[in-house]
Amino acid sequence: MSDADLSSTRSVESPENRAREPGQQPLSEGLGYQLLYTILIAVLFSLLQTVLSVLMVLQFVLLLVSRRQPNPRIAELGRSLGRWCDRAARYVTADTEEKPWPWRPFD
Repeated sequence: MSDADLSSTRSVESPENRAREPGQQPLSEGLGYQLLYTILIAVLFSLLQTVLSVLMVLQFVLLLVSRRQPNPRIAELGRSLGRWCDRAARYVTADTEEKPWPWRPFD
């Protein structure tokens, strides 16, 4: 993948989406809500593993029967799930206050 491809897949950084600097302002929402959202995201991470496992097996089977031509819809779904995973990891580690889907649109 070229640098141009990588730059086109990165999301535009909004003020909420930028990485937090160490020692920067405290989180704006309460720790109770942060804990609740983190637990919900952990459950979604678990479901994500299952979905990715199914997609991996399905894509491999399709590669076998289609003479090594990957299914572009499965590949795009994998990229989208990877972006969600990135946003979720950044939220649960308090790198950003921007919550991932289902609190924002899934892309």
